[in-house]
Amino acid sequence: MSFVFTRLPEKPEDLQQRENKYTVMAKLFYPDLSDAEYMHSLWNAMDTLEARATLRVLSRWYTSPGNAEVRPADVVLRDGTVVPQDRDFNHYKDDTHYGEIVRDMISLNWEIAKKCSSDQQSVAGVVKNAQVRVFGPILNWYVAQLAAKKESSVVENWPFNALNSLPDQVLLSRLLTAQREKGDAWTRTCLVLRPFHATSNYNKRYSRVKSPVQLILDRKIKDLNDGESKAFWSDFRDHADPYVQMLMNVWYGSCFIATVPRLEFERFLPRIDFLVPCQTYTPNVDPIISARAHFRRVCGALLDCGFEVSMEHSMFKDKSTLEVLPELIVRTHDTVKTWHAS
Repeated sequence: MSFVFTRLPEKPEDLQQRENKYTVMAKLFYPDLSDAEYMHSLWNAMDTLEARATLRVLSRWYTSPGNAEVRPADVVLRDGTVVPQDRDFNHYKDDTHYGEIVRDMISLNWEIAKKCSSDQQSVAGVVKNAQVRVFGPILNWYVAQLAAKKESSVVENWPFNALNSLPDQVLLSRLLTAQREKGDAWTRTCLVLRPFHATSNYNKRYSRVKSPVQLILDRKIKDLNDGESKAFWSDFRDHADPYVQMLMNVWYGSCFIATVPRLEFERFLPRIDFLVPCQTYTPNVDPIISARAHFRRVCGALLDCGFEVSMEHSMFKDKSTLEVLPELIVRTHDTVKTWHAS
């Protein structure tokens, strides 16, 4: 395996180029943002830069200096989730710099989704601090069935309330690695699929009668009748808009994969996320078919690079925290630290 690294531009003249936008986020450049909006914009800007880098390596690109040609990546592993940082439609239509950054971010993510759909490429994220709770309640349900049948004495002291409040990452890091030995075959959870709208502010307003897309189109009519947001809606392309396309054609898959012996204390497995390009509202279209193809490709990439224990990756956590990450993520982080120190 060979490694090729690219870094953000450093010369002032390079920072002015469109492709390097948001590499400098000084507050004085964004006087229209409150302090809270500015802080959120920093996170959005970092996510936008990572999306831009993802899109770049999904195509042919060239190193500098030397101009060596680098072939398109079959799989991109991102440090963090592949879900856009900000998915709130109110932010997407905001008329300040905050909304501009969100629109750029969503547009880039839609371009990435199109590449994954048409060019047999996959984008995955390695989530080190996974907060979503899906498996805990399911695990409790199975234990409750055993308790009802009195098939196991182990469940008598099972802490149902406590386990329902724990993130999946804590539970599954222990469960999947229990009794594992070095060299054992990898094991994983089932795949969890979420459509894009389930990650957005429409997650609690969704119904089979009226989709989020229809809610947005209805809102457009209402806002224009009320004289609101005319600048945004005049440029809005209805079903061709990137946000609407994401709602109609993007899912996200995730699972936990056990690759190492037993983990205890402050040692966690990452959650593996990956983008699944598939229609969301079309009847009889099963996203699992597309998800399996992308997951196989992602697993092949993880097998190629392997996993390592990173002791320094989470710089803001306690020093005792250890994380099990793909070697590529660890190698990249170490390279960035070297660049920073030079």
